[in-house]
Amino acid sequence: MFAQSKLFEGEGFNLNGIVHHPAGFLLVGKYNSGGLLVVDEKDPTKIAKVKLPENFSGADGLVLLAPDRLLIVQNKGPAGGADRTVELSTKDNLASAELAGSFKSVQPFPTTAASAGNTAYVLNAKLGELFDPKGPRSKNYLLQALDF
Repeated sequence: MFAQSKLFEGEGFNLNGIVHHPAGFLLVGKYNSGGLLVVDEKDPTKIAKVKLPENFSGADGLVLLAPDRLLIVQNKGPAGGADRTVELSTKDNLASAELAGSFKSVQPFPTTAASAGNTAYVLNAKLGELFDPKGPRSKNYLLQALDF
């Protein structure tokens, strides 16, 4: 075991999305509440909430673009978020963050992303179709490129 906390608790889909920060902590997204947690790698009992400008319910994939810039891939899913990718900026090592940009997804249910240079590639996996076992299944998927 590495870390446990009451902050990890919640209903439905919960912890989802994790990224390492070079300052020595992990960032963990909370899908259901849209929060973001900082877990100290040297002392995993030190866990703090990031002060956010809004809750990002449906937070799925996280991508650290730079020590002061983070992407959150957010989907509607059961958490009722938005199909978008948001960019956060911070001036205090993610004690708090500000919304720096928001990018609507071309297709529903974006799940994760990867970055290369000044571009992030967002996967629109359409996982929402799995929540409806009788619903139609897609045959086309895409990677959406976002330039920063």
